[in-house]
Amino acid sequence: MGYKYYEINKLNKLHAKAKNISSKKPLFPGCKRIIYTDATTLPFTHHDKVIEEVDFNNSKNNGKYALAIGLNPVLANPNRFDQTNRNISIALKDRNYKGYYLVNLYTYLAPSAEDLLKVSNLNHHNNKSFVKYFLNKGYDIFIFWGPKAKKYSLIDKKISNIIKSQIKTKSKKLFFCAHRKSDKYDFEHAWKFAPKPKKREIDIKFMDFVNFDKLSNKNDLFEPPH
Repeated sequence: MGYKYYEINKLNKLHAKAKNISSKKPLFPGCKRIIYTDATTLPFTHHDKVIEEVDFNNSKNNGKYALAIGLNPVLANPNRFDQTNRNISIALKDRNYKGYYLVNLYTYLAPSAEDLLKVSNLNHHNNKSFVKYFLNKGYDIFIFWGPKAKKYSLIDKKISNIIKSQIKTKSKKLFFCAHRKSDKYDFEHAWKFAPKPKKREIDIKFMDFVNFDKLSNKNDLFEPPH
């Protein structure tokens, strides 16, 4: 599409519904959701850029927003939250953020990293310009793209270097979605987790956001900063 990182204001602003994918009710009372896109018609296609803004109507943190970075959208539906968005929303609201922006490394709609590898012109869907734009906005950063992104070499080097430098200098709050195993944390993708335990569920994974130093599988993110 050729958009540069400073051109987000040129995208269409779509006021979407902030509903749970399995419910007709809003995820949170007063919750608002805006989709920024270059699409002119719905439904979205594989070629559309989609950036989401979610506002929890939460005044506890004086308007503090977070930035959530994923791999690619699995579902871009203006009428429903997908499971990943739902998990992130609950986790960040519980941490008293007013809302967040969700930006993916790639804009291509696909159910898995393996499906992304099948795309012949995947670089055309690289979203690094907008990711760089948001990384430099000063928000707390929550990364949830999962270990397969590195496994399949799907992380742009420029994005990787920006994040490495932030880890090294600790200039911003930077957290990673992780699976808690006693006192260890494994970097993972957010869609796998239930933010809160459910009754009668034994083998449940807990989603948490931890800093880089606590990750036991740091190399599944990218090579550690030097």
